[in-house]
Amino acid sequence: MKSKGKRLKELMAGPEIVIIPGAYDGYSARLVEAAGFQVASASGAGISESHLGWADKGVMSFKDNLEACRDMASFSNLLFIADADTGYGNAVTVHFVARAFEDAGMAGVMIEDQVWPKRCGHMAGKQVITAEEMVQKVRSAADARRDPDFCIRARTDAAGPLGINAAIDRLNMYAEAGLRRAPTCCSPMRCCRRRISRRSPAPCRSRSPSTWGSASARGRRRR
Repeated sequence: MKSKGKRLKELMAGPEIVIIPGAYDGYSARLVEAAGFQVASASGAGISESHLGWADKGVMSFKDNLEACRDMASFSNLLFIADADTGYGNAVTVHFVARAFEDAGMAGVMIEDQVWPKRCGHMAGKQVITAEEMVQKVRSAADARRDPDFCIRARTDAAGPLGINAAIDRLNMYAEAGLRRAPTCCSPMRCCRRRISRRSPAPCRSRSPSTWGSASARGRRRR
């Protein structure tokens, strides 16, 4: 039997753009699955807002996030990608966080390069850690995998505070650090998304704030 990571890897390697709706509790996960989707993003913003009643500004703890993800994975056939925020600490912490989400039934996990407490990627006022520190986090997450196909995503929020070129440079650094799947850039501008996909060697993921979800495609296939 193929692992969840392997199934996700095969879907992402296909020629079509993969639409990934957001899910944040049992009801939303069932709706996503009933609509025919195979993959869902376990939205950090959605979990924080629906479970805790607070905006995605670093209020939600690792335990809150992990338990919500485990609950959704326990009954659903969806391939979930967890949102592990900044990894809740340094590279050492990221190792255990990535492994915990894999053990909870996720097909992959995403970490971002913001400082803590973080802010939702579509909010203003974000700050980022150094690219070198994030590279260490990516390597730590990749090393933590039990399943070599477990998906590690890295997201950069550098486009706002540092500019689009810095964001592209970071995505390339993260890809070289050991990513198996799509790096993500939080940029609302369509022209920036085109530039990112053309200059990144790995498949790219574009996020939509209106759906708590995303679309992923291989960069070389985007026009």
